[in-house]
Amino acid sequence: MVSWTEVLEGASPLSEEIIFRSWALDIMARVRGGHGGPRPEGASRRIFAKGVIGLANAILVVDRAIPAELAVDHFQPGVHLPAMLRLSNASPSLQADNVPDMRGFAMRIGMAGGRFHDLLLVNCPVAFARNARQSRDLVLAWASAPDMFLARVAQSMGESEAHRIARQMKDCFRLCASLAHERFWSAAPYLWGDRPARFELRPMAAAEPAEAALDHCGDGLSLDFARRLETGHIGYRLAVQPYVDAKHTPLEDASVDWLPEISRPIEIASLMIPRQNLEDAKAAALRRRTDMTAFDPWNAPPRFRPLGSLNRFRRIICEMSLQQRAIIEGGA
Repeated sequence: MVSWTEVLEGASPLSEEIIFRSWALDIMARVRGGHGGPRPEGASRRIFAKGVIGLANAILVVDRAIPAELAVDHFQPGVHLPAMLRLSNASPSLQADNVPDMRGFAMRIGMAGGRFHDLLLVNCPVAFARNARQSRDLVLAWASAPDMFLARVAQSMGESEAHRIARQMKDCFRLCASLAHERFWSAAPYLWGDRPARFELRPMAAAEPAEAALDHCGDGLSLDFARRLETGHIGYRLAVQPYVDAKHTPLEDASVDWLPEISRPIEIASLMIPRQNLEDAKAAALRRRTDMTAFDPWNAPPRFRPLGSLNRFRRIICEMSLQQRAIIEGGA
């Protein structure tokens, strides 16, 4: 069995939670009123505000030949699992699809007894923040003055970290020709049974020339996805990348890429989105429903729990954001 451990920010889980809650309160106070444009009706997302695709009839088909060590809980050979999906732009504002941005992929897997398991991914293999402390500093730097973001990062983290983050932003904030051809990663680590892992979604469709998918249109990604589903299905392969050791596949540094030559990702399931009409009234209602759904990586069985300080800090942030969202929507 591979040995691994998480490193706490404080002396104990309780002291870490106290620290994280104080950081989260600082963030919530600084970003209240926030930067960015209008939000979707009925929603109050701070990021990934614009839902590009929302549907509830996808199916995750687990491979019959899934390796025994990855056949954990509901991931059993040949099982068909229902899935709700929300694909989105990362920006906190409702900007057009033909603007450089990151893209998000949220999947809610249905389980027995009405339970569910959320997987959240982005089209960038690593996180900007190494850990919870950097995550706090990055959010505060952006909240105080977006146009001075990198200068403030350099002040708080040093020039080398500012350059690293600038390179990452350049790589990850980009145009997207079609979500059907995008690759998505968990970026941070998660438990998969008894061993940490990262996971990814790989498009099954062959890449096409990056041309008219955006159509110079603010909703080009939605229209492209809808056109594809008018004539056939869209599919992705789910792959799991196992933890090796603290040096090459660290749990407490989410900015490090887990290289495939160190840990080979293993494909274990196919996510199938069936042919359908995404432009009728029923589809529009489903899209609104997914926009209102609170996807959260901590909505997971214990054997799939998120790992690392960055994920543990996100749990506190998500919890407090949901409380604020309930207050906002309750008073709307």
